[in-house]
Amino acid sequence: MERSDVRLKIGSLERWKQALLTAALLLLPSAGILLGDHSVLVEGCASTTCPHCAISAAQIHQLMQAGTHNFQYIALVINRNTTARARADEFEIEYIPHYVFDGGHSEWIGSGSLPGAYTSRIESASERDVADVEVKVEATWEAEALIGVKVDLTNHEAAEYQGRLRVYVTEIESRWSTQDGQAFHYAMVGDYAFHQDVAIAAGATEELSTFWDGTITGFGDIEKDNIAVIAAVFDGTTGLVDETAKATISPQAQIPFRRGDANADGRIDISDAVYTLGFLFLGGGEPPCRKSADADDSGSLQLTDAVRLLSHLFQGAPPLDSPFEECGMDPTEDGLTCLSFPPCQEE
Repeated sequence: MERSDVRLKIGSLERWKQALLTAALLLLPSAGILLGDHSVLVEGCASTTCPHCAISAAQIHQLMQAGTHNFQYIALVINRNTTARARADEFEIEYIPHYVFDGGHSEWIGSGSLPGAYTSRIESASERDVADVEVKVEATWEAEALIGVKVDLTNHEAAEYQGRLRVYVTEIESRWSTQDGQAFHYAMVGDYAFHQDVAIAAGATEELSTFWDGTITGFGDIEKDNIAVIAAVFDGTTGLVDETAKATISPQAQIPFRRGDANADGRIDISDAVYTLGFLFLGGGEPPCRKSADADDSGSLQLTDAVRLLSHLFQGAPPLDSPFEECGMDPTEDGLTCLSFPPCQEE
């Protein structure tokens, strides 16, 4: 065999090896395998008017779509969201785009050397020694622009864990676009759902829940299918991220209820109207089943629900819409949830 033939065969073998390696990397996500054990947090400080921010946003989005690296990304669009601006100020940024990895483990400014500058920093952060803290997050659509957020933090360490929890509400495809007209992705909207210190005993789980209301900060027009909630817990001493998790809006399982029984006591009377009014205007307890308090079946809770119920009880108005006489499911599709209705569950 000629020496040139040997070189040709060796060259062909090397190309095959490279092709197989590339194919293996592409198949990692479908096999459920990601590079790095620790889920890295990437916070990208950007602006709608910055030309280089468009390049960085496109590169990080392509990296997310590839799925070969284990990370969560949040776009902090600093000229559109005051909370995002405040978070960027914590990093003392001077130029954008400015991407921060795991709360400050590393950073990259500008749009040069991408995507390699991002992948190398994600890989480095994913191999860090971090506290053994497990993060789980759930998000439910409670009503228009009202999201229920539940976070479970489990400390698998032998000592107490002290840190800080930040939970960001993001639009998967943002309402804001980069200078080249492409939408940002996973852009933070409104305020944090959680922004607080946590202390978790060794081996214990801390369960936290809250409601995030987009109407308070001017984001009452969010769409439930376009929302992702991202949770990250930061070490209390270093400020670096120990773990992250992400959730999209979970569909609520239907449970039977009776319309009009707002306080879920098994009876429909004047106390239900009082309960609804107390919740709406006096800071009273939330109905355990929002659907049951929707007396006029409008798909939202408002003064007219109490009026509709009182009209039926005392002015001879027709019965409420089904399910009213008996327990049943809501035949009307709307954004209200029914998390609990004990009277029907006891039957």
